[in-house]
Parts: sequence; structure tokens; C-alpha cells
Amino acid sequence: MVSTLWRDAPKLFGPSGNKIRAVTTVKTGRTTHDLHQTTRAHGSLRQLEVTSADCSFGLFDVLLNWADPDAGQGRLRYGKCSVPHDVVREGTIFVMADRSQSLLRWLAGGTAETIYNSTGRKYDIVAWYPRGNGDASATVPGPAECFTSDAERKAFYVQSSLEMGIEHFWGDHMEYRHQQGPEDARDWLRLQTKMIEHCLSGQNQTMLSYIGTAATVRDLVAMADAFDGPGSPINFWGVGEDARIGEYLLQMFPERAGRIVLQAPLSLATLSRPGQNPFEVWREDVRHAHDSMIKQFAMGLEVLHGDDSNGSLPSDRQWTRASIVSGLMHTLEDVRRTYVGWRNSLEVDLDNSALNQTLGQFFEQATSVDVDTAAVANSVALLHRSQLHSVELTDLRRMSVLCGDQLGEYGPATAARVSHDMLSRIEQEFDLAPLLATSIFPSLPYFCHLWPLRATERLRFFELDGTSVEHRNVAFPPLIVQYDMNPFAPPRPPSSILPGIEEFSLMVESKSRLFEATRFDPQTCIGRSISDYLRDGILPITRLCRDDEGALQPEDGRGSCLHATGLSPSVRSEWVSDATETWLLCANVMGFVAIASLIMFLANMLAQSHATGVIRLVGEDEGVNPRNGLGDQY
Repeated sequence: MVSTLWRDAPKLFGPSGNKIRAVTTVKTGRTTHDLHQTTRAHGSLRQLEVTSADCSFGLFDVLLNWADPDAGQGRLRYGKCSVPHDVVREGTIFVMADRSQSLLRWLAGGTAETIYNSTGRKYDIVAWYPRGNGDASATVPGPAECFTSDAERKAFYVQSSLEMGIEHFWGDHMEYRHQQGPEDARDWLRLQTKMIEHCLSGQNQTMLSYIGTAATVRDLVAMADAFDGPGSPINFWGVGEDARIGEYLLQMFPERAGRIVLQAPLSLATLSRPGQNPFEVWREDVRHAHDSMIKQFAMGLEVLHGDDSNGSLPSDRQWTRASIVSGLMHTLEDVRRTYVGWRNSLEVDLDNSALNQTLGQFFEQATSVDVDTAAVANSVALLHRSQLHSVELTDLRRMSVLCGDQLGEYGPATAARVSHDMLSRIEQEFDLAPLLATSIFPSLPYFCHLWPLRATERLRFFELDGTSVEHRNVAFPPLIVQYDMNPFAPPRPPSSILPGIEEFSLMVESKSRLFEATRFDPQTCIGRSISDYLRDGILPITRLCRDDEGALQPEDGRGSCLHATGLSPSVRSEWVSDATETWLLCANVMGFVAIASLIMFLANMLAQSHATGVIRLVGEDEGVNPRNGLGDQY
């Protein structure tokens, strides 16, 4: 059947001169899964092609509820860049599209091309907007949204304040005009609770229940069946919050695991653990983000003073005092937007002594005190420019997914108790992250106890006692990539990322670049390893990456890759407290050589290192492939 989709073209592409034509609809086969139930995956591929490029765009029909076909159909938006016709195609790599821009802009912006080239131009690249994201006109279920303008949002908060007897102190963009205190925290929590109730009252709550990570994974499986054939290995690359999809995929369909990269997975996923305290998760995330920003400002100073021996900055442009400070302030604003649940006016931020002192170090060589003060003020002003055009203070899109995945059922009494406990803790730790704000309040994704909706399908990673549910054998080991200085994703023990899965490869970058810690760059240590893994399936020996020194060697004779200089002691102690876990982290190249042979090989290497006092990476001088650490015979 041919689908004529000319009416959808403006929604998919926006105004453009690209010629668009309709093509045939393709029906997928069935896929089965034995995770407590068998579901049928019916996918309908409706494709629009841009004839001036190697990319096509389209809509993919899915079941709203994979366990109940009668619930109706949903719809996803996707874009695909295909391999050249004269190249043997080896499959598809699925990635998540940037939610802040259109698919066409994302694919044309260079990211897809970089991924495409670095994986040997032999894999199609498919990016898509999952359920609850993208444009509501093309994605079903669409995103949860509340306010259509700043004026509408402000009107709600002003009216609610009057009804609740709360004095409001906000500017036009909902920023506080004074430093917040305990009473402000209590009032703001009441207002945010009412805002969630108000926004949900205007949503189709049945449709919101179909939004969830488990359903998104089943959508991904259906797309893989459509593009690569039923039962094909699934290659997926998830960064940050999107890595959660890869985590679920490995739990739900371990037999379908192809090459799966989990890059900088967020700790928010731990909120679904039974009994997890949301305030504790938020506090640890904020502490890490604050410490990371302090380190990044220090690195910026080093670069400013002419010392970039750490390779902190991308080398594709010239860096000045202004550009370094601008990059740091934009990163700081992203951190605040992620973790801080209220906003301050420029005047309040100008009174932030911690921020002023930190910025002052960049201008201490200015010609006069007045110039110094003005430069700091202009830098602080950068924090406010990007937030002026942000309508959604509510962050409902993230809540609909993260909170919908929660295992615990919603209850008004439980919600009130958790809110009371969090409020008392917040008031005690207002100064938790002074560089971010003088008074800090959690962002809404940490208030899932206020979100009454739960996804139709949820996945239990852990038993009530915190242990993993069961061991799962994956078809191919995933690659976990973490960053010691990425403010948005604190390094976590792999057992909390992939409970029950012991076959994986782990890499940690101990000194991330400024501004774009997780930006994919095939010239870096991490970038090369990701490229090798996705292109050829090469599992790196688990190790630390530092681009100023290359891939670091272990620093002592125990062979633990996590005992290298540069990784924070807290992270190190978490990961190497158990010898068995350390072995799994650092020597997980299962499937390539018998474990006994590998133990003997490492023992010989360590014995030689004790004798010479030097430990080298395997493959430095012996003609061994350094990418997988094994001899040519393998």
C-alpha cells in the first residue's frame, strides 16, 4: 500500500526546498519476548525521502500497548542516513535525536555524519524521537506539556499564589528577586504540587500511561525488525538520559544485544530502586555536579594562563578569556537547569559570593577594579540569557518518563510524607552547592512521588532487598563509558547500571574536556574506543582514558584499571572494594579467550612488571593489537 504523506511534510521538515516523495509502506514481521509475557511487535514504516541527500525521514507506527493490540496505534518520527549503494551494509546503529532541534537539522548538523564516518560508513544511522518527545503532531503519545507561553505560565503561578495566600516575588520569567529562605521552599513546593495537578488535568492521562522506557524499548525492537530483519542484533548508542533505553534493552532482550554503548548514564535511573530516597539521589548528583564545575573552572584558569597540557579544550578553534568564560557559564546554566528547581534574578546571582570569587580569578589581571567588577557582572549575565526563552519550567516531559517508570505506586499519604521529609532536608542544606545558587531546591524529576501516573509496563531491576533480580547472559557485551568530571552523570558502579549482567566492558575518562564532556570526537581516547567498538565489535581492555597521556596504565601490580591517578578516591573505593568485582571490571573480554588462559596471561604480565618495576599496556611493543589486548592469533 502506498501512503501519500504530502500533508505531513511541513511537520517533518519545516519549510525547506528539498524535494519529497512518498514511497511504499513496509510491514514488519513478529518478534517475541519471554520477559513475563509474550508480546507481538507490529510495526508499520511510512517513509518520506529527501532525494537531494542520502537521508530519509518518516513515521513509524507502533502499538500503544504492546500487550494489548486493541489499545490502538502510536506513531514515532525517525530519520535514516543510509550506506552507499556500493558498500556492503552490515546493519543499523540506532541513536536518539536531539530533542532541542528538528530531525532534519540534527542529521544535517554534522553529528550523524561524524557517527556515520567513524563507523566505517557501513552502518545505516537511524535517529528517532521516542514516546513522549518530539512534536505532538507527529509523535503519539506526544509530550506532556502545560504552558504555551511565559505569560500563561506566570499567570498560573500568580493566580495560584493568591488562592493559596502566598506572596509572590518573581520577575517576568519566574525568577526570585531575593535569596530564598525556608518559607520560600515550603511555598514553592506547594506551588509545584499544584502545578503538577493542574497540568495533568489538561492531559490525556491514558495516553501518558503508554509513555515509558519499557514501551520505548519494544518500539526499538520493532524498528530493528523493520530495518534489519526479525531477530537481528540491535546496535544502540545512548548518551546521558538516553542510555537508560540501552539499560532496559539489555534487561528485556539480552539475546538481541548487538553493539550497545551506554555513554555517561544518569543516576536518575536509580530512583526506580525500591526504597530509594529521592533527596539522597539528588544530593549526590548535585554534589558531583558542583565539584565538577569547580574542577572545570580550575581547568579553565590553567588554559587561560597558557597551560593546556591536559588537553582540556577542543583544538578546533582559538580560545580566549571571553570564550572560555562564556563556555563555562553556559555549562553552569545547563547544570542549574538540570538540578535546580527554581530560578534567581540577575541581581540575586550578582550577590552570590562563591560565583563572584570564582569568576574574579579570570579577571584579576584587568586594568582596574571597575573593569574587573564589570567583567564578572557581564559573565553572570550570561547565565540568564538562555533561560529568557524557556517556556517550560515544569520539565513534564522528563517526569512523564522517569516517574512513569517508578515501581512504587502513588499514594497521597506517601507523597505528603516524602515531601515533608525532603523539605526538612532541603532547608538544612540550602548551601549545598554555592556555585550553582546561594539557596538550592531540587528540580522536578526528583519529585516523582508527586506524579500519580505509572507506565503500563514497568521493569523491576532490583528485589526489595536491593539485590538484582536475576543473572542475564547478553549476546554481546555492552560498552559502558563514564566521565569522572561530567557534571550531569556521576560515575556509578556497573552493578547499579546493569544489575545481573556481568559481561561488559568499562571505560572511564578521568579528566574530561571543558564544556562538552560527552561530545563525540573520534580523535580522543574515548572516541576511538567507541568507534572501534561500533564499527568492528572490538572490546577495549577496561581502562582509564586521559587524552594528555593516552590510555592510562594501571599504577600498581594488582592490575586494576581503576587504580590509576586521576579518578576520584570516592569513585575508586566504590568500584574496587571487592576483588571479584574488580576482576570483572578490568578483564571482561569474555568470549574471546578462555578465562583460565587470560588469568595466566595477566599473571605472567604482572610478574614481569614486578621484576622490571614498569607496567605497560599490552601491545605497546610486542606487536599485539592494542585495541583488544590479545595476540594476533585471536
